[in-house]
Amino acid sequence: LFIQPSSYNSEFRTLWPIFILFYTVILQFLESGVIVGIDLSGDPSVDGRHFIPVLQQARAAGLKVSVHLAEVLSGLKEVDEFLVFRPDRIGHGTYLHTDETFVVQVVSQRIPLGLKKFFCLIECF
Repeated sequence: LFIQPSSYNSEFRTLWPIFILFYTVILQFLESGVIVGIDLSGDPSVDGRHFIPVLQQARAAGLKVSVHLAEVLSGLKEVDEFLVFRPDRIGHGTYLHTDETFVVQVVSQRIPLGLKKFFCLIECF
């Protein structure tokens, strides 16, 4: 893992042990073929962009990557960087429709959405 936690903010340094555990688990199971992909989800108030370097390495190792984005309106600040990363799937995406550029990127990149709430089918598209 090629990330120096001291070069990132205090939130990143707090999450560093989680990165190490996450990466260790991926490496252990990747060789066995048990894991075919990973899904990043959790508290939407925590900025998930800190996980992008780990997700890039997981993808480079052959894993599919799913991320939960735009589940809450206040969680849109990370969407741009995750769309540049091009996840293989987006969980929820409830508020992606609030920015036309997000919709265009998701559609043009053909990123599937895991819609868990029926009302979003009506509101989002």
